[in-house]
Amino acid sequence: RKLITSVYQDRVPDKPASAAASKGPVFGVPLETAVHRSRVNDHLPLCRVFQDSVMFIETFALPREGIYRVPGFRAKLNEIKQQYNKGDVVKLTNYDPETVGMLLKLWLRELPEPLLTRQLGAQFEGVLQYEDTEQRTAILCAMLRQLPPEHYATLAWLCLHINHVSSHEKINKMTLSNLIIILSPTLL
Repeated sequence: RKLITSVYQDRVPDKPASAAASKGPVFGVPLETAVHRSRVNDHLPLCRVFQDSVMFIETFALPREGIYRVPGFRAKLNEIKQQYNKGDVVKLTNYDPETVGMLLKLWLRELPEPLLTRQLGAQFEGVLQYEDTEQRTAILCAMLRQLPPEHYATLAWLCLHINHVSSHEKINKMTLSNLIIILSPTLL
C-alpha cells in the first residue's frame, strides 16, 4: 500500500506521461491500445485511467464503506470518462471515491477483451477442476505467463488492489468474496 500511495502522491498529474498520450479514446478499446494511448510510465504497461483509479482508491478510499458497492454519480462518471477519452489531465481528487470506483469498474467492463483473454478464459475455468493445489498453482502460473504484458500487469495490479481493499473489510465492509463478485465479470 505504501508503494502505491507514494507513487500516487509523487506523480505529477499536470501533463501526459508521453507524447503518445491523448491520441484517442481509452474506454472501449483493446487494452494494448488503451495502454499505448495513455501509459503512465515506460516501465509499467498500465492504462492511465486504471492506474489513477487504483492509486486514488488506495490513497483516499480504502476505509470507505462499500467502496465498490455504493454507486457514485453517473453525470460525474461520464464527465471523467470524456476527459480521459480526450487525453485531458484528470484530477480524481475533485471527485468522490464512489464515482472513481464506478470509473474503474466501467473501464474494465468496457474492455472488448477480458483481462484473462477469451483464448485463455476457458482454460482458466478448467484449472479449478484440479484437486491438487500444487498442480493447480503450477498450471495457473504457466497460463498467466501466456497473457500479453498489458493484461498481466493490469491483472497483477487488480489482484493486489483487491487484496488491499479486502484487508480493510472490518471498516469498508468489502470482503474478498464481495469484491470478487463485483469485479470477476471483467476477468473472463
